Amino acid sequence: MPPDASPPQADWYHDPDEPSRARYWDGHAWTELRVDIPEDAEPLDAVETIDPLAYALPSRRRRMFAIVAIGAAFVVAGVLTVISARPDPLIEARVAGTDLLRVRGGLELDLVSLVGETAGEPCRGSGAFDSVGPGTRIEVRGRRGRVVAATELSQGSTVVADPAVDVPFASLLVVCRFEFTLQIPDLEVYRIGVEGFGDQRYGRDELASSGWRVELRLGP
Repeated sequence: MPPDASPPQADWYHDPDEPSRARYWDGHAWTELRVDIPEDAEPLDAVETIDPLAYALPSRRRRMFAIVAIGAAFVVAGVLTVISARPDPLIEARVAGTDLLRVRGGLELDLVSLVGETAGEPCRGSGAFDSVGPGTRIEVRGRRGRVVAATELSQGSTVVADPAVDVPFASLLVVCRFEFTLQIPDLEVYRIGVEGFGDQRYGRDELASSGWRVELRLGP
């Protein structure tokens, strides 16, 4: 790489330490943001890995020299350390190679039939919620009600309803919990819920402040 070459623009690229993953280059140096590359993602903008050594940037902090004139007789060279600007918060949720955002979530079924069940066992809905289980769709709708993203639940498992509660037999109060991941377009408003059981409104800022997580609940 010629010394006067311009560094690549800020974006996700293949991680030179682990090319099977993506790492965020802030335009001057590698950050510590790393994400998995989805199997169906479009190729990243730069197929070849970036060699940070080619730019003489030893770390995430860029260094540049400032020459300060003192009087008219001499100059003194000083070093000014500039800390790389923190990336846009949306970058942390961005799916590498796409314009989608990754949202992680959980669905809890709070059912009377689960009382006394052992934590860590496979579970699914019962009674009015007997259709909720592996294969059930979690849907995301936009402002106009159109489905913009969806995923299916995998196997759920029983967990203690509230581990922080210190009362007799608290460990017998369990819920059926499912974990899921969604890849959603970048919109201002979302409605997220279990297919056939309604949904809940979320703003983009609200999702960002929650760490790009949603928690859903079904029960009496």
